[in-house]
Amino acid sequence: MSDSPQILRTSEQQAALHARLVAGDPVAPAELAAAFLDHLIRRLDRKHRSDLCGEAAGDAIMALIKNPKSYDPARGKTLGGYLYMSAEGDLLNLLRKEKRHFHKKEGDAVELGRHRGNHREEEADPALALIREEQVSTAKNELLPAVCAGLSEGEICFLELMVEGERRTGILAAACGLSGLPKNEQAAAVKRLKDKLKKRIERAR
Repeated sequence: MSDSPQILRTSEQQAALHARLVAGDPVAPAELAAAFLDHLIRRLDRKHRSDLCGEAAGDAIMALIKNPKSYDPARGKTLGGYLYMSAEGDLLNLLRKEKRHFHKKEGDAVELGRHRGNHREEEADPALALIREEQVSTAKNELLPAVCAGLSEGEICFLELMVEGERRTGILAAACGLSGLPKNEQAAAVKRLKDKLKKRIERAR
């Protein structure tokens, strides 16, 4: 199976995007997130089956956006391959951290386990899962086309991430090319865009 998402199938296309990222192209971070985020999450989940896959994939993309030169094309690995290697390393670190945290809190395991058990039972309920899938499907197939009219590519990527449940400011900011801003300005800009898109969604409904 290829380690490249369909949108950037060739190594030349990936190299060109990376070169734009190094050059400081303000649109490149959003294109990177749009091209690789979902692909990385799916690939990690197929191998590790963890609810931390999304966080690891997002961290890997953010790390490359902050330091584009951490990837060296001369080493022979494609951009997609590098991002997957980075995301998998982040995921393994997160899993180790989660395991250590679990053992550290073992004294509270009975009460904590009771709460988690209820939550997992709810998450495992097939009816609830179908409802969530139906809601996401409806949003994508019926609302998104109407809401996306007139939006920029970055805003569309931002909206799609919102529909999928993404809430992290850093990832949402990267999707619309705002990763170069200070964190407080990123948060303010993300909130403004969320409000704008929510109003569009309400009108579309």
